[in-house]
Amino acid sequence: MDEKDFEILSALSRTNNMTRAAELLFTTQSALSKRIIMIENELGVRLMLRSRTGIQFTPEGETVLRHITRASEELRDMREELEQSKPYVSGTLNTGVSVNYARYTLPDVLVSFRRDYPAVTLHITTGQSRGIFMKLMNGEINTAIVRGENQTSAPHTIKREILEISADDLKGFDAVINAYGGWTPEALDMHTPYL
Repeated sequence: MDEKDFEILSALSRTNNMTRAAELLFTTQSALSKRIIMIENELGVRLMLRSRTGIQFTPEGETVLRHITRASEELRDMREELEQSKPYVSGTLNTGVSVNYARYTLPDVLVSFRRDYPAVTLHITTGQSRGIFMKLMNGEINTAIVRGENQTSAPHTIKREILEISADDLKGFDAVINAYGGWTPEALDMHTPYL
């Protein structure tokens, strides 16, 4: 097993559905099924039961999920610790962006971002603001640029080094939200966080 297999099993656990998990992983259902069979053969156990209503993990599958969750967290913590020791901003940013912003404004912002933060890997999801907001609340992305009145329960400061490069570009949006809180249009005008 490798980290990609961890992602596969984690997506299946979140969705309990092969089709939705395949969509999340940008693969086909048949490719996903083949990989699950390979994982099951490698481990020598059946991980899940499939039915018309979805999938159900077996007790052995639940054990595997528990261990891969811990292993994934440890790997993420290790990478974050190593990234923090670097003298520059680096790591991975999983962000969601509304379709219109992605279409008309994001390309220019990405040029500046890539120039200023070459060691940051970006994973960008586009969609309607409500869907992007739900991905943020479900922990599928780290940050979001959306329109509309989306509320969070625990606002905190967004890392300024990420926001500063595009604060002027974000004017006109109702909020920029991360998993811990957001910025209001007024805060963007003042370049201070809404707490």
